[in-house]
Order: sequence, then C-alpha cells, then structure tokens
Amino acid sequence: YCVALSEYNLMSFRDIHTNRLHYSLNLFESLLDHTDSNSTLVLYLNKVDLFETKLEKYPLKACFPEYEGLDTLEDACQYIGGKFKAVAEARGREIHIHLTCAT
Repeated sequence: YCVALSEYNLMSFRDIHTNRLHYSLNLFESLLDHTDSNSTLVLYLNKVDLFETKLEKYPLKACFPEYEGLDTLEDACQYIGGKFKAVAEARGREIHIHLTCAT
C-alpha cells in the first residue's frame, strides 16, 4: 500500500471535506477488512522529500489536531506510520513500513 505523505494537508478529490491522508487511512482499513488475513502488509510512505518541505509551512497538527509531536520528518513519519500500524495490528496483521522518495 502506498501513501503520498505530501498530501497530508490537501483535501480529497471525491469529497472536499475529507483530508487525503485520512481518506488513505480509511481506505487502508477497508482494504484490510477485505483481504487475506495471512498476508504480510507493506506500507510505503512516499514523497518524504516534499513532506519534509511542507512541514515547515503547514504543521501536521492542522490536519491531525491530536498530534503533539514536533514538525520534524522523523516525528511526523513515526506518527503517521503509527496510525497505519495501529489499524493493521488491531486486525492481527503484520506490517512493514518504508519511507520512500519516488515519483
């Protein structure tokens, strides 16, 4: 599963009231509910370069009000990865998370 981190402050194309990262998280949750529970999951948190640049202008807390960490690449990626990991682990699924910078 691939998520564009740089879209954390943008709204969904389908629903202008839904944040794109929240939408990706909901889609991921739905995907897990409808796939083989024995498979190992791989999550690519993509576009880390753009994400890091955007964090300087747009705090993560604006999109995730409950976020209390620093607006550093490490803290923000750990938080977002943790959101996906919690969804997977709640369903007893193993997940491997990788940070990537691919277009």
